[in-house]
Amino acid sequence: MNDISKKPLLNQASESISDFESRKRDHIELALGPDSASSIPTGLQRVRLVHRGLPEINFEDVTLCTRSILGALPTPFLISSMTAGHPGADSINNDLFFAAESKGWLIGIGSQRRQLFDLEANEQMRKLRRRYPRVKALCNLGLSQLVNTNQGQIEQLVDSLEPAGFIVHLNPLQEALQTEGTPFFRGGQKRLEKLVESLNIPVVAKETGSGLSLEDFQVLLDSGVQVADVAGLGGTHWGRIESVRRRDDFGSRSLEAFGDWGNTTLQSLLWSVPYQKKGLEVWASGGIKTGVDAAKTLALGARIVGFAQAPLKALTEQKVDGLLKWMDTIEAELKISLFCTGSEEPSKLNNEIKYQIIGAGI
Repeated sequence: MNDISKKPLLNQASESISDFESRKRDHIELALGPDSASSIPTGLQRVRLVHRGLPEINFEDVTLCTRSILGALPTPFLISSMTAGHPGADSINNDLFFAAESKGWLIGIGSQRRQLFDLEANEQMRKLRRRYPRVKALCNLGLSQLVNTNQGQIEQLVDSLEPAGFIVHLNPLQEALQTEGTPFFRGGQKRLEKLVESLNIPVVAKETGSGLSLEDFQVLLDSGVQVADVAGLGGTHWGRIESVRRRDDFGSRSLEAFGDWGNTTLQSLLWSVPYQKKGLEVWASGGIKTGVDAAKTLALGARIVGFAQAPLKALTEQKVDGLLKWMDTIEAELKISLFCTGSEEPSKLNNEIKYQIIGAGI
């Protein structure tokens, strides 16, 4: 196995560790701020779940248990990727892992890019995993880093976390707007194919707030990627965050030009339906606010529903107890939605008679 200390990250020479840490702190602070979300909604307000006056089940019959390519899970929920790369993230990740393990939620670690050139970060990840051995966690690396990362480095990331799956985040808009960005995506499909072939865990391709297109779903299916997380427009938007970070004239212009760039969560989910039928598992994230929102995405075929800003906000404002209460609320809202649609479990929602799409729009 290759020593990651001998394989520097492509952009390491142009960005010091202190600059890298500062950038990651900026990301968390801005993601929690009032201007991080797109002004265009997810589109889920157009989805109406069909209420059953005669649900023919008891509330106690309803379960949140679900099946995914990751196996049998107690809930369909994921604390999605956002935090990694600076010292303060260690404490945040510890609390998020504690909550995820306590509630049986999946958790995606923030980008593991730093681990490619920092052995200490690699060891911190190992410690986190040893502390919470039962949680189902997912690795995470950007595609623009993956194309320049060798198999030995990938093995290091996997060994440090012992994950249930490997997220590759797709963020072309963010990389293009970020002053330190690495917008290198040529050869991405081939690299995804190689990653799928080399790992014995599922690969999850995840956008970062701008959604996926019909062409994207076809490419992912062709590459052998097992899961697509739509991460659509309507929630935290990294085009906005990077525009604000720039603090220059172009940043002001790009905020106006690209602040609502992307495909909404609803549109991305609708585009995914034919590919679900071909075997691609689809996850939903991007502006999901409530358990009712989650139920709507499950009705459209999503297997797993991700939340990023909301759990982080609950944790920073109300500590771990507040985060656990928020998770309880999300679970209760989904359970009530299942009951009132006559659905004993999440998979039973995925039926065209369970929902209506009203009005026009994206």
